[in-house]
Amino acid sequence: MALFRKDRDRSELPQGFGAAPASPTESPTVQFLSQGSRLIGTVAFEGSVRIEGHVEGELSAGDTLIVGESAEVKAQISGTSIVVHGRVTGDITARHHLEIRAAGTVIGHVTTPSRAIHEGAVFDGRCTMGDPALKTNAELGK
Repeated sequence: MALFRKDRDRSELPQGFGAAPASPTESPTVQFLSQGSRLIGTVAFEGSVRIEGHVEGELSAGDTLIVGESAEVKAQISGTSIVVHGRVTGDITARHHLEIRAAGTVIGHVTTPSRAIHEGAVFDGRCTMGDPALKTNAELGK
């Protein structure tokens, strides 16, 4: 059984993300952690990823990170764009956009310059709007 797949449907990605490859020979990078899988620790994905399994620890994606409806994530999460359909307990840093869909639940602090919370979604925590990089630089006195 493969835990990570590169041939997932990109229709779940937010508009403007997951554009066609620059050349016909270049393939997009989309990983997949399937339902029933369990991952404990720190994991970083270079491209986009869809999580349907159970993750504990730290999770980051260089592009879009999708938490599927069957996913249970107890982790510090970071990514360019994050879409939550499932359950996340932990802090989220989205460099571009965070979206919590109707079936989604987020319990924790969120830092993002842009966010959307759909009707029926649950968000219990604090939200800091603004560029995460600027806030980090300001805290460091730069």
